[in-house]
Amino acid sequence: MKKVLLLLVAALLLFAGYQWLNPTPEKFIRHRLIDLAKAASFQSSEAPLAKLANAQMISSFCSQNVEISVDLPGRQTGTVAGRDEVMQGLLASRRAVSSLSVDFYDITVQLSTDRESATANLTVRARTSGDRDDYIQELRFTFQKIEGDWFIVRVQTIKTLTLLLPLP
Repeated sequence: MKKVLLLLVAALLLFAGYQWLNPTPEKFIRHRLIDLAKAASFQSSEAPLAKLANAQMISSFCSQNVEISVDLPGRQTGTVAGRDEVMQGLLASRRAVSSLSVDFYDITVQLSTDRESATANLTVRARTSGDRDDYIQELRFTFQKIEGDWFIVRVQTIKTLTLLLPLP
């Protein structure tokens, strides 16, 4: 009986170790997005070298030909194409605000049938030191499996429907 229990525990540990070392693509993408939010967040005391390192880390999540098309209501609309432009935009944004906190909520990942691409929908909540209100927006990330690793190839805002009522 002891041997059977010991074998069962060993098998369970092997299975858990395998799952930890080889997560499903959905889990991997979800963790990658959480790491992205952490790297995008910074405090006013962030050292210049850390700003550069975090900007490089974020751009390394992207494919060479990434396209980011973001419509920030009341703020800015624009498209950035290519990993180098992403890096330059990240460095500029870190100079523009003294601190930024980014969190992703409600992450849902859908793998394509060919298991070579995936779409992740989420809600981003961002806070800067100079604003009274949080910025909340739905985003869609498109991932592509390139040479065995998952890279962001597209980011776009999700336009939510609003009901327009005539004013009295």
